[in-house]
Amino acid sequence: MPVTVQPDQRGSGFQVLYAGPWQGLDTESPYMDIRENHLPVLQNVDLPAGVPTRIDGYIIHATSFDTGTSVPNLLARYIPSSGNAFYITADESGQVYSHVSAGGAPTVIRTGLSTTADLYWTHAAVADYLIIANPTDGNYKWDGTRLIPLGAKYIADMETAEDATWSGGATSTTVREGTQSRTHTTTGTAVTMTLTPATAWDLTDGLLSAQDYSTTTSRIHFYINFDTVTGLDLTTTFIRFGNVANDAYFQAAASVANWGTLVAGWNRVQIPKSSFATTGAPSWASIAMMSLVTDSTGATIIAIWDDVYLRYSDAQTMPSVQYVTGWKNMVIGARSSADPSNFFYSKVSAPDEYSATSSTPVSEDDGDTITGLHPYYNQVLITKDNSVQSISGTVAGTVYPNYNFDLILVSTEHGGSSHRALVQAGHYIYIWWRGEIFRYNGTGTEKISRQVDPTLATTNMARLFAIVGARRRVLNQIKWYYPDGAATTNTSSIVYDYLNEGFLVATGHIAMNQAEQVFESGIEYFLTTESTTGIVRRQDSGADYAGVAITARVAMPWVSAGRPDQLKYWDEVYVPYETNTGNLLVEYRLADHPREMAAASFVTAGTINQATAGEHGRVFIGDRGVWIQLRLSTVDARMTLFPPMILRGHMLGPNF
Repeated sequence: MPVTVQPDQRGSGFQVLYAGPWQGLDTESPYMDIRENHLPVLQNVDLPAGVPTRIDGYIIHATSFDTGTSVPNLLARYIPSSGNAFYITADESGQVYSHVSAGGAPTVIRTGLSTTADLYWTHAAVADYLIIANPTDGNYKWDGTRLIPLGAKYIADMETAEDATWSGGATSTTVREGTQSRTHTTTGTAVTMTLTPATAWDLTDGLLSAQDYSTTTSRIHFYINFDTVTGLDLTTTFIRFGNVANDAYFQAAASVANWGTLVAGWNRVQIPKSSFATTGAPSWASIAMMSLVTDSTGATIIAIWDDVYLRYSDAQTMPSVQYVTGWKNMVIGARSSADPSNFFYSKVSAPDEYSATSSTPVSEDDGDTITGLHPYYNQVLITKDNSVQSISGTVAGTVYPNYNFDLILVSTEHGGSSHRALVQAGHYIYIWWRGEIFRYNGTGTEKISRQVDPTLATTNMARLFAIVGARRRVLNQIKWYYPDGAATTNTSSIVYDYLNEGFLVATGHIAMNQAEQVFESGIEYFLTTESTTGIVRRQDSGADYAGVAITARVAMPWVSAGRPDQLKYWDEVYVPYETNTGNLLVEYRLADHPREMAAASFVTAGTINQATAGEHGRVFIGDRGVWIQLRLSTVDARMTLFPPMILRGHMLGPNF
């Protein structure tokens, strides 16, 4: 039993033994009826082997991850087949960054994206890509070198590695992609930049096992920036693909029909391959040079070119989605603006290939939208506002897009509130729904958070989408960050020990909005991003929250020594502790009836200097009451409380 009463071996009194082992937090039960093995207060206190221990803090994982003060909305780690690990981060400044492992400096890999608040990216590793997506900017892939849209094939990114293959023009740091572009200036004479690849491009061949890029539907895409378009010659400004001799080529002049209406600043140009005029007998399967030509009618115009790629048509590209995951080597996406109740899927082993018919509605008539996706063995778990469903099936023996999927309704008693709060640990997926947490076992769900319902009830229900969670494998825990009360950012966290099936809470954090478990050099890290800066923190490290002291507090259950009808004199408490620096504060509060417990106030019994070596600390109480509750806390000090803690007292008589 975690709490037992026995005669005091020293005399006529009694002693209460708080022996544990403790399992977790219980804020749901009445004061005098706390669940066995549970504690009513666990603030910043962990329970390794059932022993109350103050949690560790966090430190900066690497200063190179600090991308400024913009709010981060992506943190992902990716290891391609090359074996070199990358971090990909993004923030609300509209930029995406790559970092080569923890010590690498951030490199801007794309600019000009949405700066909308609360626009979070989601990510998944599929084939040899890291897929990142949001519903405004679209679906992108990172291959370890460049970030381009899903469904696209790289042609030229203007980066340093290409410099030797260019003639004409100059480099520029005004970019849409990466860190470098190319520029030239015209003053009434056509100026040309030419890229000659070492090996001819095949601009028909699909990537991996994807379908070929057709002449009729595929598009050449690039960005071009003009300081002014006044005086731009639309007939002699063009992009050209041809042979080395430049006597057989495809060319698209800057007409409105081809390039659209051009403006000063960045222009996104998408030209169907079928719109290119042909000279000679060129072949899209063998392109040996690309020429970029700018001309004016006499005015001085500076043109900056960047990010040239081939892309499937919109009909052959997965819609921009909010949620993305990987399953059976496919990209699975959901929550597009046009079809918020549909899930979409790519071809197996070909993330770039998508068919307009490769989507499946998920109870589209219920009025709810999809809120999350998570793979689970031979299934994909799908959460909506008020239901949980799953997709299962095999693609063996089927031809894309006619995959045979079964849609199974798991529960209508609850849904899921946050894609980023879906966490798998062992044989369960854990689901956060409003102020409750459930787990899914492959066939059904069960609620696991009943003992902390009052704690989770204060979650800001208007900000449920912001909740994030991740598994901490070495601690056998899942940690979620959530907005508490009126907070608009994740200011609190709750931790679930999935082996002991107990909860604890952590407070005092700088708000966190991304979480990721990663491995570096054989070491596991639990990383988070702050909600207000680009800093990436390493959790479970250090003695404080980046210089802010940690307040740790644990309260024992109310006890009456087995006699709720007897008044007691509470003598003293013996607290076994691990030798540490700093003081341990011991407090108590009294009640003569359970109805007095809620309003009872803690008073200080004394402090224990944890630097003093010994078996225990002794604190005198010397007060009367029928019921007593003990509380122990530290500020900016370690705390480990070994069992058993012993409370001594003696009976005084009936409680009148």
